[in-house]
Amino acid sequence: ALEPLERGLTTYALVAHEVLDGKPFYTGIWDNKPPGIHSVYALAELAFGYGPKAIAWLNTLTSLAVLWALFFVAGGRGNWETGCWASAFWTLLSGSLAFEANQPNTELFINLLLILGFGVVAQLRPGRRSLGLCLTAGLLVGIASLFKQVVVAWFLAVGVAYLIHHRKSPTFWRQTGTQALVVSGTVGTIGLLLYGYFAATGRG
Repeated sequence: ALEPLERGLTTYALVAHEVLDGKPFYTGIWDNKPPGIHSVYALAELAFGYGPKAIAWLNTLTSLAVLWALFFVAGGRGNWETGCWASAFWTLLSGSLAFEANQPNTELFINLLLILGFGVVAQLRPGRRSLGLCLTAGLLVGIASLFKQVVVAWFLAVGVAYLIHHRKSPTFWRQTGTQALVVSGTVGTIGLLLYGYFAATGRG
């Protein structure tokens, strides 16, 4: 309870507070991060008020969401033992003071969104393509990229590795098409969210 808040967190909280007070983001008040992290801090302030209480609740609720997402994604298809191990490792690592993992930095929200994204991708079956699942995975990755843009590169690297591994599969081209749909969902999400924000604030 006496641990000082990391300076990044106080910056996000301040920027979110000023945006809620009417200052336009990137012009009235500025930060070098995409708008995702400031948006969740703004939601936390609306729900819990401005100050350490909002940050504490944001950390607690999101950490629990990651815990359960790991349990269900890793334990898919009835493999609950794996889900328990994944959740146990998360519980240990999420409290690391050295990595500042016990505070709600951008990585906490990225973790949640990418876990859910990989969980959706895991539902895809070789030889089958589901437009809904592909676009949902792309949506989650697109939102995650609004916390840090490098997320897109991580997800693309996994996709390329997957295609290389299955390069001799008879369903290779269908799987390539599936990856392309996920990428399209990601790019579309980023474009729509950013355009929607700037249009809503009269700068579109």
